[in-house]
Amino acid sequence: MEECSKCGKELKNAAGKGCHERYCNGKGTGRRSRKEIWRCPLCNYVIKQNRKKHLKSCNGEGPVRFRESKGDGKGWSKGKTYEEIYGGRRAKRIKKELSKKNKGREGSGKAKTKDLEEKRKRKISETMKKNKRGGYRKGSGRGKQGYYKGIWCDSSWELAWVIYHLEHRIKFRRNRDRFKYFYDEEEHLYTPDFILEDDTSYNEIKNWVSDQVKAKIKYFPKNLKLKIWLKEEMQPILEYVCKKYGDNFIELYDNYKKNKKIVKKRKRKNLKKVKKIRVKKVKKYKEKEEIKEKRKVLNNKRLKNIRDVDITKFGWINELSILWGTSHTQVRRYMKKYFPKELSKAFRKKES
Repeated sequence: MEECSKCGKELKNAAGKGCHERYCNGKGTGRRSRKEIWRCPLCNYVIKQNRKKHLKSCNGEGPVRFRESKGDGKGWSKGKTYEEIYGGRRAKRIKKELSKKNKGREGSGKAKTKDLEEKRKRKISETMKKNKRGGYRKGSGRGKQGYYKGIWCDSSWELAWVIYHLEHRIKFRRNRDRFKYFYDEEEHLYTPDFILEDDTSYNEIKNWVSDQVKAKIKYFPKNLKLKIWLKEEMQPILEYVCKKYGDNFIELYDNYKKNKKIVKKRKRKNLKKVKKIRVKKVKKYKEKEEIKEKRKVLNNKRLKNIRDVDITKFGWINELSILWGTSHTQVRRYMKKYFPKELSKAFRKKES
């Protein structure tokens, strides 16, 4: 073993030592050892690249990636519009690209799997409870809904109840009071349908009693009155309304014809999309027919040229190419595709 006189590295033999010492600079012979290590005079950090750029931005604390953040931890673009970040022209271009990408997508926000959807619903419910929101929402039911004389009804039974009480001059109003109850070990809010002003009793109209309805009744305050109108209680009211106005008393809703979407909650196909698809199909069909007609006219013209030219003689391809204004190969292909019979007759004459 021998050592380098410059850097002290151990080498196997004298030949290796002589080769090494020829290129050694006292720190070794590798690329990293050849490079000079440069330290910033302000922050004393080792800078490998872009020394001038570092000197312009250096404040004595070192590179930006090693400095401690002085802000709130929020991004510099938080709360700003596209115009403020990118400028007017670029912002318009970005918005157009995003609108094209998101075109046709559903904006419901539903998750892909059931587990993720349940988590999403829980988060929404927790935030609503913190903000003291929730309870009754107009149009949240499944029944045939609408306004009757300025009073909102969530179902046909509620409409019948409202008609009966208005005609019998019983004063009532729509309820907005909310009451807490617990169901499936979770806290919920319950809002009955109507309040009678004479005895200040809360009235709820239900077709059936579920476990959730039982929980509502259980946790309802005992100081207040709650009356639930089931099928048996609603039967005389429904008979009264049906006799007077007929079975289709839903038509009594204000602006029934205009508000069919409110009364009949059915998913309808987008007619505009269907029309566009039909128009495209018709256009394609017309274009195909036009191409066929043009081809027929061209074939008739070229048939006349073929009859004028003698195909059995040498140079017939050159003559047809001059008449048609095409190359020799295109003439051969065209003849094979559209006039194979004429070609076969010509070859038979040649052989005979």
